[in-house]
Amino acid sequence: MITLNELKKIIYNDTVAPRNIKFLTTFLPSNLYNNPEQELNINLINSEYKSIAGWLSYLMNGKTSLHDKRKITRSGVERVRNQMLSIILKDQDIINAIEINCKNFILQHPIAPNSLISLIKNDPEINETIMAHLERCINIDLPHGLTLLFLCALLPNHIQKLTNLKYWQNPHPLTNISLNRLQYNTVLSLQKQLGNLINVVRDCCGLGEEIDDCCLNQLMAFDNKLRIHALDVPSDIYQHFVNLLNLANCIYYQLYKPLSPSCTPTTIFACKLQKIIELQQAYDSFCRNLSEIIISDEKEL
Repeated sequence: MITLNELKKIIYNDTVAPRNIKFLTTFLPSNLYNNPEQELNINLINSEYKSIAGWLSYLMNGKTSLHDKRKITRSGVERVRNQMLSIILKDQDIINAIEINCKNFILQHPIAPNSLISLIKNDPEINETIMAHLERCINIDLPHGLTLLFLCALLPNHIQKLTNLKYWQNPHPLTNISLNRLQYNTVLSLQKQLGNLINVVRDCCGLGEEIDDCCLNQLMAFDNKLRIHALDVPSDIYQHFVNLLNLANCIYYQLYKPLSPSCTPTTIFACKLQKIIELQQAYDSFCRNLSEIIISDEKEL
């Protein structure tokens, strides 16, 4: 299974990275390792084991009870994992906090998605369904994909429980967002225009050598509309619209550009069709989440 140490090397892109404890506390929210409830207080820094070196080494290297139950029990790593899982299951907003930490880190230190995907594909212990989902999330929304990969490495014995969480199933969770009526109408208008745009991009994908000005015009029109409403809707929702527009732009502008000199028209078409499918899936997931946003009775200003 993928380990935190392997992820650390990719994320820091340097084998002489900060100490492991620094790596964990960079991405984990403090209430996950310093919980006020005594029975759920992992406290990575001042462990009751006096020395964190033992269980932290197992935690970072992904070793589980399947490898050496006696050593794992002594090191305390299973206790740590079980406590972390119990906290996450009780408060799934913690996963959102991890994603925010990942996003902030990526803004400062860009990560190559291909490196993460290669790590996934080279892991024989990841089943095909989970592998496909992780790859899709990394391609569509890197902070979200990195968060899921981080959780897999952090809790290798509990991946099935993680995949049952709503956060895992939906790459763009938008729960606990409250909109007033004016914001809600703006979001619905943007959602409808984006849906029409995706239909045009999909149709354009099958036009061969003909360049469709209608598609380009709609891409530009939606970009302009997004800019106008940049401050009218919550930043999370706005960013999802931007991400989907960027994917649509990528499909359009590379539609007639050969992937390599040896690419046949059939190969190019198949590649773009796959991108269209990814865009449609991301849009559908986004729409499902939008259906759960909270509409407040706040007066329109």
